[in-house]
Amino acid sequence: MSKIFVLLQILFCVGIGYAQQNRIDSLKNAVRKDNDARAYVALALTTADKDSSYLLLQRALIYVNDPALEATIYAHISQWELDKGFYSLAQKSAFKSLEVSIALNDSSKISLSYKLLGLIAMNTGLYEKAIDYNQKGIIFCGKTNVRTLAAISNNLGLTYFHAKDIYKAIALHQENSASAAKRGDSILMAAAHNNLGTCFLQLKNYDSAFKHISQTLRINTLMKDSNGLMYDTKLMGEYFYLQHQFSKAKSYFYQSLSLDQKFGQSDDVWNSSELPLCYEAMEDIYSHEHNADSAQHFKDKILSYYKELLDKQKQKSAGFVFSNQEEQLMAIAEKQMQIRKGQTQYYGIALALLLCIVGYFMLTHKDAQRKYTPYISMVILILTFEFLLIVLDPFISRITNDEPLLNFGANVLVAMLLIPIQKFGENLFKQFALDVKLKRIES
Repeated sequence: MSKIFVLLQILFCVGIGYAQQNRIDSLKNAVRKDNDARAYVALALTTADKDSSYLLLQRALIYVNDPALEATIYAHISQWELDKGFYSLAQKSAFKSLEVSIALNDSSKISLSYKLLGLIAMNTGLYEKAIDYNQKGIIFCGKTNVRTLAAISNNLGLTYFHAKDIYKAIALHQENSASAAKRGDSILMAAAHNNLGTCFLQLKNYDSAFKHISQTLRINTLMKDSNGLMYDTKLMGEYFYLQHQFSKAKSYFYQSLSLDQKFGQSDDVWNSSELPLCYEAMEDIYSHEHNADSAQHFKDKILSYYKELLDKQKQKSAGFVFSNQEEQLMAIAEKQMQIRKGQTQYYGIALALLLCIVGYFMLTHKDAQRKYTPYISMVILILTFEFLLIVLDPFISRITNDEPLLNFGANVLVAMLLIPIQKFGENLFKQFALDVKLKRIES
């Protein structure tokens, strides 16, 4: 019976894998055929290679024509740049996402943009700005977007912690824990207890720290969340390390490192913040135990880690610069093609309009009783007015700053200018027609 169950599980996994591969193939076909921005985004979120994901998002940005999707793409790009440590670029992308979201008046997208800006500010040590951004994110979240609200509130608590305002951080994480428990959200409950454990360790309140760390371990064990347990076992190791119970501390640190080898990701925040602390604590423990070989082993691990981190950062920076420049050049080429196409259309419209005007003046000469010319005159005036508005709109918008009342005034002015232009044109053509008649009579 157990063999049949295992076989069914394998078939189920194979079926899911096959369906996933079919979906990826269909997305690839969509981007090859139509350059569909949504397909690019879906493919970017599907692929495991984060660098490829970034390039796909940049491609989506070239072809996107939906402002809501554009805001989402900029948010994903900002998150990628934040994970890589390109904080100035991440900030630029997050602000672009915020700008588009505000234009759309989309509160959920605005709150996500502020969430990103809060994380960027926190990572660069600008804690006052981070607090301000997170608070704005909470305001725009409202009460309906519970998940985003909880995530921003958690980030705000972390910001208070880094800003050494521990008691505010504790109060906020306690609120988050109670709110998550009320909704039955185990993931956010585990995160809140982990953060509370960290805060109480900072205050050297070891009883409260142990209580919350045990709670987060229990929740993540029940959920079988290996990534969460990686953080929790490291935190419990830190608790015993600070209590000078080195044997227990080593046991938990080794569990954490073992989970990291199995489930850790190279671009995860774990590698940049938690892993080096594990190595340093283990080196210190073995130094206290006068185990020189083991202490040296972890010292070498620390040195190797920082060397590898530096090498990766150099490679990623160089690769990012080249790929980003290539994408920018492609985007510029696409825009230039669109501009040239638009200019060709403008020239075509202008030529057609000019022919219509010449035809109108010729008809005016022949239509002595003016049966048709008043109607043709009105149509041509409307077409000329529309054409001028299209051509002059960018200049008018720049001068009026897109204020409706000033735009309307400028449009009225353009319409009034058409009257003397029409009269001048009619007089010019009449004079030309008269000269032609006189020459014919003389000859």
